[in-house]
Amino acid sequence: FNYDWRLDACETAAKLADFVDQVKAKTGKKQVTLIGSSEGTVILSAYIDQYGDRGDIRRLVMINGALTGVSVTKLFCQDLLFDADVVKKYLDRVTTTYHNPDFDFSQLNRLANSLNVSYLCDFLTQVAEDPALVERVYNEIFYPVFGCIPMLWEFIPYDDYVDSVDAMTAIGFLDQSSGLYKKITRYHKVQKRLPGNLKAMQKAGTDVVIVANYGLPNIPINSAYANQTDILIDTKYASVGATTADYGKTLKRTGAHVSPDRIVDAATCLLPNNTWFFKGVAHVNFWYDSQATKFLAGLITNPKNPLELQEIMTALLTAEDNTDLIYSFKSAHVVIESEEAVPWTLDGEFGGDQTRQPK
Repeated sequence: FNYDWRLDACETAAKLADFVDQVKAKTGKKQVTLIGSSEGTVILSAYIDQYGDRGDIRRLVMINGALTGVSVTKLFCQDLLFDADVVKKYLDRVTTTYHNPDFDFSQLNRLANSLNVSYLCDFLTQVAEDPALVERVYNEIFYPVFGCIPMLWEFIPYDDYVDSVDAMTAIGFLDQSSGLYKKITRYHKVQKRLPGNLKAMQKAGTDVVIVANYGLPNIPINSAYANQTDILIDTKYASVGATTADYGKTLKRTGAHVSPDRIVDAATCLLPNNTWFFKGVAHVNFWYDSQATKFLAGLITNPKNPLELQEIMTALLTAEDNTDLIYSFKSAHVVIESEEAVPWTLDGEFGGDQTRQPK
């Protein structure tokens, strides 16, 4: 399903509903699997809000989505922060943690050095502290580029919406009598209903899968610079509520839903048993034939959730034919291998990063 990324999510959801009807008519199926990534999850949020009661979704998969927002849109509430040390650390981290075969990110450091980061941040800070200059930047530079694009407004986190509207109205960037304002306010209400909508879908029998990535630094332009992200969307927003440590730090807690590296606590997610996390995988960078992609493909098909995966692993290790998801057989020895080292936990004890267990 193709759509214009600039348009209002609720309008696009109506077109998606027509497309789903066409698919059902052509295949003869009563239900479909809907998979959305990044902005696509915003469209799906609007779809289930407007059409979820049709009961035509068998499985709903939301990958790396701005489900409850993305912190870069704090620009709309004039949350601006340009700290040279923070920017330099970001550039250092992104060049060592973000692996993209299509781009050499060491070029960013070379570019930063040539621009003199400290001078640039000092200059931007002076602009941010001058209300008259800020108003000119927003209205003369930002507005012509993205001021009238509904979707960018619909990325604003729910809790930042009122402050954003007030800030942009005060400088003449947003007209509250405009059609744009009506559209983004409508989606703001969709955001509020999203938790209830997802739980209702699950209760009605829809398999809900939420995928969020972490382990990469946030874009350093506002006060949320320390958030865990997939380099674009904050982990806490993509997971609908995970508690995360600031980038470079760990949580001072343990528990069944705390990641072995103590960076993510999924217990606070809306659907902790249906939310999966990938560490170090950049935004929608699920490369063909990679381990992450293969695992993601499994989530889209089987199993339905972490509890079902646990059932499969238990059946494998105990050789009990107690699940319809696998063929059980007896074995004297079970070895689990991975191409890349992963954190290994046995009975709650962290055993380091391993590629083979038992060794």
